[in-house]
Amino acid sequence: MYIIKNAFLSITRNKGRNILIFLIIMSITIASCVAITINKSGKNLLNSYISNNPLEVSFELDRMSYRNASDEDKTNFELLNIDKINEIGKIDTIIDYYYMLETSLNSSAITAISTSDMFNSDSTDSTEKRELPNKGMGMQSGDFRITAYSDISYNEEFIEGTKKIKEGTMVDKDSTNMVISISEELATENNLSVGSKVIFTDTEDETITYEFEIIGIFENKSEETDNFMNMNAMNSQNQIYTNITSLNKILNNRENNTNSITSKFFIKQENIEDLKKDIKDLNISEYYQLTTNIDEIEETLKPIESISNFSKTFLFVVIIVGIIVLVIINLLNIRERKYEIGVLRAIGMTKFKTTVQLVSEILIVAFFSLIMGSGIGASISQPVSNYMLKNEISSYQEEKEKTANNFGGDNFERPGFNNNSSNEGNRQMSKTSNNVEYINELRVNTDFETILELFGVGLLLTLSSGIVAVMFVNKYEPNKILQNRG
Repeated sequence: MYIIKNAFLSITRNKGRNILIFLIIMSITIASCVAITINKSGKNLLNSYISNNPLEVSFELDRMSYRNASDEDKTNFELLNIDKINEIGKIDTIIDYYYMLETSLNSSAITAISTSDMFNSDSTDSTEKRELPNKGMGMQSGDFRITAYSDISYNEEFIEGTKKIKEGTMVDKDSTNMVISISEELATENNLSVGSKVIFTDTEDETITYEFEIIGIFENKSEETDNFMNMNAMNSQNQIYTNITSLNKILNNRENNTNSITSKFFIKQENIEDLKKDIKDLNISEYYQLTTNIDEIEETLKPIESISNFSKTFLFVVIIVGIIVLVIINLLNIRERKYEIGVLRAIGMTKFKTTVQLVSEILIVAFFSLIMGSGIGASISQPVSNYMLKNEISSYQEEKEKTANNFGGDNFERPGFNNNSSNEGNRQMSKTSNNVEYINELRVNTDFETILELFGVGLLLTLSSGIVAVMFVNKYEPNKILQNRG
């Protein structure tokens, strides 16, 4: 007991030095608390992103393998159709999915934007086209490309802003009327506006006509073209968006039912292997390869991972610098108290007890420093975490608002994950979660684990600096210390 008493007396006698040690350990504790909190917040953000952002899965045709296939395999080859896509979408591991249909139409009522001066039609590799499967992949040579999404909120061009509604709105996923959205160039060329009605003719039978009402006009910044045989249909300015109901009406009237179809499915990342097992029972052709956007997700998460890694590095640097500073202070402290140590040893105090007293002094100062530093660190960590969360929410809301403006309305929220466990529940929530109140504060509690980590840091600092005391106490004999006084 007298060792602790002597330790307290020594602390009060050397106030200046111990106040300095107190401030150093407190500063290290504050920095450590903030670093640990940032690290945890970064991990939470990573886990939140992974939980709320599905992995995109698609089935890509391995064209090289198909070209090398036998004639029998080519004859028996079946492309993915809507029925098969819907069948895949019913798999338990699938959170959500969509598909896109495309075909082409002509019109004698309006003029398509010509591309004859921009491209050379002789460049088409007809041999390659004959080698690839053509059941349902091609389309008739129409002037206008008609596109329909099962869920238009997945249209990347409108999400990224390459296309953006200027007047009216986009055709939404719930629409069943004969309505379309057209490009600004096409509208200007033909003096069309929102509310105008346009008549198109079928590419197989000109006597079959379809009357559509324009509900939206979009700005088109895209310069890309798609691989259509018809040059006008290649021009993205002749792209026309409608709904699945209207496009299916067109396809059902055709004998060959020519169209192009693409699809994407969304799952949790941990379910990818289960999905691979499930699709084996659906008899999907071996010439289809399952691809994901895992590389894209990992690239997206790099900034957050960098923050988390930076906090670890920062914590490591703070601890190392703190240990060095405390060792130097203790080194000077022991040298100054050499005579005091000699007296204690001379009156019968053992090396162990002397060492315990010196280390106890540091532990006592460190204890109060940790309490003070933990409190300040926790109070600073809260606004730091809120700032991080605020930036994340602000960024997400800005992106969402930008997307809504691109589509020209608020009924185009992209489905994602939610906390429902059932497959159907997930899909239902994704359709009705337009009005979302985001959590605007992340509560950071100094839990037991954090306290242990902070006290672990304090103990590491104390023991590291206490090594100096042990070295000096055990290095000299009492008589030598007293003889060398001064």
